Amino acid sequence: AVYLQVGAFGDAVAAQRLAQRLQGEALAPVSVQAASGDDRRLHRVRLGPLPQALVAQTVARLAALGLPALRLPAP
Repeated sequence: AVYLQVGAFGDAVAAQRLAQRLQGEALAPVSVQAASGDDRRLHRVRLGPLPQALVAQTVARLAALGLPALRLPAP
């Protein structure tokens, strides 16, 4: 299984907005994960777990929406 990070925000509302946009585009499963580092809190928007067979197609769909995708190692 593969996870893709689509964004990281200091603002939780902005992260939730992106997650809702991805869900509206039928990209799922989407999650927002809070993480702390360097005295600040980040809200990471991630897709996954995705089967390997769908990764390239999902990355292409994200690119068409103007969104970057960072491939993450499985947790």
